[in-house]
Amino acid sequence: MQGSTRYRLLETVRQYAAEHLARQPGAELAATQAAHRDHYLALVQTADTFLRGPDEAVWLDRLEVEFDNIRAALAFSLAGPDGTEPGLRLATGLRWFCNMRGRGGEILEALSVLLGRPDAPVPTRARALTAICHLRNQFGDDSAVPALAREAIRIARDLGDDAIAADALAQLCWFRYEHGDLPAAFAQTDEAVRLARATADPRLVTYVLLTRGTIAGEGNDLDRAFADLQEAIALSRAAGDNYQLAVALANSGIYEQAAGELQAARAHLQEASTLVECLRYPSLSVAMRMQLGYLDLAADPGSARRHFAASLAAARVTGVKSYVHAVLLGLALAVGADGDPTIAATLHGVADEQYKQAGRAVATFDAPLRDRDQARLRVTLGDAAFEAAYRYGRTLSQTDGIALAVANAEPEPGVAPAGPAGPLSEREREIVALLARGATDAQIAERLFLSVNTVRSHLDRIRDKTGARRRPELVRYAVQAGIEAIAPPC
Repeated sequence: MQGSTRYRLLETVRQYAAEHLARQPGAELAATQAAHRDHYLALVQTADTFLRGPDEAVWLDRLEVEFDNIRAALAFSLAGPDGTEPGLRLATGLRWFCNMRGRGGEILEALSVLLGRPDAPVPTRARALTAICHLRNQFGDDSAVPALAREAIRIARDLGDDAIAADALAQLCWFRYEHGDLPAAFAQTDEAVRLARATADPRLVTYVLLTRGTIAGEGNDLDRAFADLQEAIALSRAAGDNYQLAVALANSGIYEQAAGELQAARAHLQEASTLVECLRYPSLSVAMRMQLGYLDLAADPGSARRHFAASLAAARVTGVKSYVHAVLLGLALAVGADGDPTIAATLHGVADEQYKQAGRAVATFDAPLRDRDQARLRVTLGDAAFEAAYRYGRTLSQTDGIALAVANAEPEPGVAPAGPAGPLSEREREIVALLARGATDAQIAERLFLSVNTVRSHLDRIRDKTGARRRPELVRYAVQAGIEAIAPPC
């Protein structure tokens, strides 16, 4: 941590201490581990009170430094029969840290296990339920969010706890928004805001206003969206809450772009992006770069591609899944603007399939862009060629679709490949089919029982025949030639 010195044990000393501790009688060992857990539980809960405030950077860095100890404390809670309540408090206290620093996966897993136990005190369980809903909406499989959020709402109402009820309602509304049910999402946002205001907690009020403002904006109620977002910006600035300030600024930029106020949109998105980069919010960086990409689409498709590619890379590193389909759509639009129309049509197929598999709806202001671009590509390529490329994109796995998108994230510097100089043999078509699904030379050799050198010789001949020198060009050739892709061996 900046401004402090941290000493580490020599590995041999650490091993000796661990072996010595393991030889202690069971009760003494458990007491020592419990004391360790309780120390880090106190640290996490203290840090949580400072997150989304002016001193959050210090506490975020401290949690990062101590995360191995926190992980060990959580593992002890998961292993012990008396660990449910402290384990839930520990994992729940990490909720905002996970969102800010992109560590959602293992905390989600721990919460799922601990919530499956019957011995958690009711208030602790309710707070943990809101935390797991928030993390599932961001990082994981969100299919259980409605049931989990409704349980939290029921408990909160029984307890008369407005804070938990407002938080859980916001999670349920966000789930509905992500899945395209805007009327149901908006129906309970007023109640969530009312309950949040009753708590007089500015961080919670800001969070719920952000939820309502975003849903209103997606429903094209821009007046309501701007009112909520402006209040959220003011509350965040007053509290020194830079994380929620970045979200509010970015969302304002999105809806200013929709209203045609491009200069204001760019100013807000760039301020948000600066905060995100300076304060190291890797999960938010996905959204920031993506929105800058959408802003650049019309004027500078090459810049848009680079923003989308950076956003996709950040999503893969941080585990944020909720934006991958939107980034893939952005890359399809950018390639369609100044790149190969066949690849663009393929990427549209990839994006539409990923939206379908995620159960997510295309954002209100992105759907017309997608529809217009697909219609334009259909005219450019002709119905048959567009359908072939689009259907091929829908057959690709997320991994293969991302690989194709990344390969086309930069504008092509050279000329388009020449037409075929001769028909491909059956073996060459098999190699192209495997390559189009992302297979390496070694994987192709394994699948076809060839040596790697033989595969490379075939690839040289394929390149000579097709004029396609680079892998993206060979993928394009496969689409245009109607060669059905084959999955490589695992």
